[in-house]
Amino acid sequence: MKFIKEVNEILPFDRELYIDYLLGETQSPVVWYGASFQISANSEAQTNVRKTEAYESLLKTAILKFDPKSIWMVNHDDKDLKWLPKKGANLSSLRALFDQYGVRYEFSGALIFTQDELLAIFPELIAYPRVAAQVDGRLYKDLDITHNTLPLVIKISGHFNIDFLSTDLSFLKGLVKDLSDETFDVKAYRGTSLFPPPAPSK
Repeated sequence: MKFIKEVNEILPFDRELYIDYLLGETQSPVVWYGASFQISANSEAQTNVRKTEAYESLLKTAILKFDPKSIWMVNHDDKDLKWLPKKGANLSSLRALFDQYGVRYEFSGALIFTQDELLAIFPELIAYPRVAAQVDGRLYKDLDITHNTLPLVIKISGHFNIDFLSTDLSFLKGLVKDLSDETFDVKAYRGTSLFPPPAPSK
């Protein structure tokens, strides 16, 4: 594991253009596509615990599709804030990693994980946007998990959804097809066509 301060220098894409896309900028020279996985109302995973378990399974399935030697970068999605803004007992595994490497909780930047390291910390990453602020009802920052070479960002949202974004629509469609099941509703981002249009009625 590593801690890297300068996030913009290590991401395999232009972060400013990526943020432009998130903010709705339509004139960006780089086109992003996205798919949001949201717990279906018909799913049995309706409690926070069950939702976390469902998303943990989804992320594990996604990550294991890639080379085991892949490197993954985790950072706040649009602005680098302190990773652990308050002292406390929450996010204990994440705090333990900071302690292990002698890094201050106030560090802002990217966390670099191997595949195994990332899989081990998944439950806390899923909870992070909702609990890092340690104020009931207050969200902190969404997290982006980025592959070090492929055009893929996995966004963990505080609104209990996990989104997959890519500049390669064909790649994204294949990933969505592989990950889709009855647990989730999959909603396309604006400008993203994931599924063929229904055949016209006769």
